[in-house]
Amino acid sequence: MEDMTMKGIVPTISTYHAFLKQEGIDETLQLLKKMKEDGCGPNSDTFLMLIDKFIQLNESGNALRVWTEMRRYDIRPGYAHYMAVVQGLVKHGCIPRALEYYDEMKANGFASDPILDKEFRTFLLANRDHWRGAGKYNLIPQHSKHSTRRTRIP
Repeated sequence: MEDMTMKGIVPTISTYHAFLKQEGIDETLQLLKKMKEDGCGPNSDTFLMLIDKFIQLNESGNALRVWTEMRRYDIRPGYAHYMAVVQGLVKHGCIPRALEYYDEMKANGFASDPILDKEFRTFLLANRDHWRGAGKYNLIPQHSKHSTRRTRIP
């Protein structure tokens, strides 16, 4: 990148994207800063590409760092951003964290995904002992002294 600028070649957003695809997280964060300084982004597509990249590299933590950076750059996540993060976290076994982002996605007016709904329901039901109680994700009915049980009358 420095060689380009020394030769008078001005990088475009596409140039930055090509470099970003090759870099690790620290270099990525530096390049994002340089992009902004050069007035060349980053934009929504930049962050989606990076989230996808780190999910594919099995680096969910770095994908979430990119998510945080996206917010710092005042880029509002779209449906594709949410789905990339949620599906990536599910793929890597981070179901509770994925559920947080999924709930945020729906709270921001995006449509739910029937496949993810089923995945989360299966997870919550399979882990009902852990998730039982007065919590946000309680799908299992609780029995208290005020609840009544129906009995079958023969």
